[in-house]
Amino acid sequence: MAQLDIGEIGTYISETPASPKAANRAVSAIANRVNLLAAFPHSGTLIELPESPDAEYRRVSAQHYVIIYHVKDDAVYIDRVVHESSSYFDAPLD
Repeated sequence: MAQLDIGEIGTYISETPASPKAANRAVSAIANRVNLLAAFPHSGTLIELPESPDAEYRRVSAQHYVIIYHVKDDAVYIDRVVHESSSYFDAPLD
């Protein structure tokens, strides 16, 4: 789902007056932040999602985007990447 999110973000920005350069900057910022999570997986803020109250989801920001992820067995799983203006609590994780 997160890969689809990132692809849609890049497509959306590149098709707006902002330009393909803005899309590249946004996608690069997201990728850089995700790469940092490999080294610092617990650096994000814990969040509680209504549909998964017992799960430990975290969030970090990259430009105007929120990366929602969880850590399991020392691996980082990116669940969603959504714009900060969206209600990420309404975005399904699967």
